[in-house]
Amino acid sequence: MKGTEEPKIVKVTREAATWRRRLRLTEAQLNDAVELIKLQHRELVTLWLQGWLADPADFELHVGLDLAVGDNGRVDYQALEAATRELLRRKPYLAAGAGQSARMMETDHAGPSGPGDRVSHSPAGTALSGQRPSVNSKTAGDLP
Repeated sequence: MKGTEEPKIVKVTREAATWRRRLRLTEAQLNDAVELIKLQHRELVTLWLQGWLADPADFELHVGLDLAVGDNGRVDYQALEAATRELLRRKPYLAAGAGQSARMMETDHAGPSGPGDRVSHSPAGTALSGQRPSVNSKTAGDLP
């Protein structure tokens, strides 16, 4: 009887080792995907901030990019806009200068928050369902 149980143990041990290898590979792939998503969030936020700040890196320095990503893992443009307005209220010298091209100020900087969900990226901050997002050319001097 012991002779028939030993091959089963070997088989189960090999199978467990195979599953452990697959798990490690899947975890590595997941970690790579998470890092890629963080990089894409950073790029989206940086593009969006170009219409607001002379140097988008100032947002990360003074506020932090974690604020720009909501609990659902998506860029929260309303929170991003509110934080940017507050930063410009406190430090108006960080605003994008008048020398910046009008094209940059009017460029569509970010995509939708989800399928069929379009969000306005104008300083007004209103959500516009089904419309293209846009950025107004307001600077810190235009803020209330």
